[in-house]
Amino acid sequence: MKSDFILLPRILIVQKIFNPKVIVFQVTIQKFAFIRHCSIDFCSEKMASNLPNIKVTEDLESSEFDAIVVVAPSVKSIPFEKIANPLKAYIEVDKAGESGIFVVPSNLPSKKIVFSGTGSLENDFDDVSHYTKAAKNGIKKALATGAKAPLLMFNATRFPEAGTVALLGALEALYVPIEVREQVPEKAVKAETLGIFGNAGKIAEKLELAKALEAGRIVSRDIGGSDPERMAAPKVEEYVRQEFEGSNIKIEVIKGQAVFEQEYPCFAAVNRCAAQVERHDGRIIWLTYEPEGPIEKTLMLVGKGINYDTGGADIKAGGTYLHSLYTGCPSKFWMEIIYRKSRSGKLRILKLYCLARMQTNIYDFFVFFSGKMAGMSRDKCGSADVAGILKVVSMLKPKNVKVVGAMAMARNSVGSNAYVADEIMTSRAGVRIRVGNT
Repeated sequence: MKSDFILLPRILIVQKIFNPKVIVFQVTIQKFAFIRHCSIDFCSEKMASNLPNIKVTEDLESSEFDAIVVVAPSVKSIPFEKIANPLKAYIEVDKAGESGIFVVPSNLPSKKIVFSGTGSLENDFDDVSHYTKAAKNGIKKALATGAKAPLLMFNATRFPEAGTVALLGALEALYVPIEVREQVPEKAVKAETLGIFGNAGKIAEKLELAKALEAGRIVSRDIGGSDPERMAAPKVEEYVRQEFEGSNIKIEVIKGQAVFEQEYPCFAAVNRCAAQVERHDGRIIWLTYEPEGPIEKTLMLVGKGINYDTGGADIKAGGTYLHSLYTGCPSKFWMEIIYRKSRSGKLRILKLYCLARMQTNIYDFFVFFSGKMAGMSRDKCGSADVAGILKVVSMLKPKNVKVVGAMAMARNSVGSNAYVADEIMTSRAGVRIRVGNT
């Protein structure tokens, strides 16, 4: 049985994965190549509860939609005169319009057409992401005009996956943060309906795949992008349990500082200070998907889940400081730093002088750091992506592949019980570790 161990951004090592039944062949970052060979089942309303109502139509004159969003490389590439003619009239007076976004009135029931250009796509470095960006910006423009039921039309001329990524771009534009959905219900939905122009049979596979991927991305955004209180470790556990309730994902949650000290001593050190506050106490959340039939490959994912990183005892103070890493430092030395403020207000180091007495060779290596806390609630995005990927897996149900995800959720708090630099601890593997920076 093969096994891939995928490291997501900002990793914490969690020791449970060292199972003799699982052979780790490689450490790699890879895409989910198996998604094309999966069965898709959207029977569970829970699985798609945060997705907008999506309708596929071939009728440009449908009264269900209040804006048509066209994503294409150029106006001349659009095969429908009812759409192309109003757009041509616009670019006759603004030839630069095709490279951006513009809106024109229309005689169709939707009353307006939004054109969002992908660019010519003729350069070697152009890729399919142009469709993502154009669809996202086009839907945003339609919403800004007051549309509540935009119809997306994409003209894919070069890339086979352009339709799928255009759908993902459109769905991303309709995402509403979890705090808004919960606290301001009247703003929980940006659009009542998202229309997709095309033949339902031909785009069904792309649409279902896009739905599954977006459902996973919603989970990732909800966990990774929310504030440190809404997604403190216990709240993440609650969210994950609700999101995977009734699904094919097995959930195991490990908690309690005494348990962490015994089973996960490195994690316990980080959690030690936060454990004193019940609502901040850490969690290690295991998500496991097992397919029906034989397992030929096991994929393991471990995501860092620091829901807020104060820096700990090495606190992120928002300034610039100098750290000396020395190997044979002179017994006495003077250091002079000459600096001035740049126009942006940041300090720029102009010169650094080291004057030594008793030694002429300076072996010091000086490293300048700057740190601030704002934005450190997103230090949990590794774990957020683990949950998002397992969400996609739960919906696509890949065959012959077992997927195990670990979410190491903790808050790196600062206080009298925080772990500190120079502290020595022993990992579960028996390795003695000296903390250099918290």
